[in-house]
Amino acid sequence: MNSKPAIFVAGDERIFFPALVALDSIANQHPGVFDSFICFDGSKLTEDMTAALEHHKINFIDAQDLKVSDKIASLPKMKEGRWPIEILLNWALPEYLISRGYNYSIKVDYDILCLKPYNLDEVFPTTSTARGLLFNINLEKEGIAAEYIDLAIKNNLLDIKTKAYMNAGFVAFNNKKCQENQFFERLLSSYSFIMDNCPKAKLIEQIAIYFALSVCEGGAEELDPTYNHRVRWGVLVDKDLIPTARNIHYITNIKPWMPFDRGAIRNFVNDRQGVIFAYRSIWLEQASKSPWFSNFCDQGEPSQEKALGITILITHNYNQRLLELENQLNDERKINQLLHEKIQKIHDLSKPMNLDSQ
Repeated sequence: MNSKPAIFVAGDERIFFPALVALDSIANQHPGVFDSFICFDGSKLTEDMTAALEHHKINFIDAQDLKVSDKIASLPKMKEGRWPIEILLNWALPEYLISRGYNYSIKVDYDILCLKPYNLDEVFPTTSTARGLLFNINLEKEGIAAEYIDLAIKNNLLDIKTKAYMNAGFVAFNNKKCQENQFFERLLSSYSFIMDNCPKAKLIEQIAIYFALSVCEGGAEELDPTYNHRVRWGVLVDKDLIPTARNIHYITNIKPWMPFDRGAIRNFVNDRQGVIFAYRSIWLEQASKSPWFSNFCDQGEPSQEKALGITILITHNYNQRLLELENQLNDERKINQLLHEKIQKIHDLSKPMNLDSQ
């Protein structure tokens, strides 16, 4: 039995370098604490990948070793079209890892970056199967019709009373409980049920995780949000201006290893989420420490000048948006003033005339 917990990322071969950066950033903050794993189809593993994994002391798991590839391959993809079906390999790994002697494991998305050490006592579940960043969810608003919610409950696929819907970016597992509760089989059943009946639902993977965990012993436990800070929002900083987040999660299609898209700034500014671009340079700084950076990433190394330039662009966009809102407010004030003046004139004309004679 391994005394260390495992930490892993799974998917297809396209996750390789971001996943390597994610796991390397965690290892840097936790020397000797975890055994790290990347899992995808072994036929896609190149010599450069093998050398990079050896350098960063990351273990490779061939997806074929999990003996679930055929089950996964037959499943339809989610409507968003952003994720390959191989992301479901992640949820088979806890039960695979218990067979290799790991009692506990953490699943991280390939777009995670670790900034601070973890407190493992608050990460791993104590009485439940899993621990993650939990949310309340309205299944009907997410595209699961009421009749299928009722049917899922009837078929023991869902316990609506259990809070277990979570973001999938950082999830800690009790591997033995996953095995005892047949977590992965439950998840596959839930995924198939939802895809058959509500294929247009949003984020079906996360809903299937919710279904499966809700009927597992102990359900799920709440994880502190600092372990899964999403880049749409600005993280808190301490008195020394250091971010308080332990992990940064690069959600959305705006990934730091992709070319910088100036045109995307305005849309995020309009949604008050322009801060997303400020997280870019810190990922590139970590990634550029790898000797294989230029092999797998076509972005240049980070610089203060580029970081400053991005900040200036974001500021210009916010200033432009504020100016537009100020002009809009001034126009509305002018219109309201004109309306007030017209109403006053109508009021004056409607007063009865004084016909008293001299």
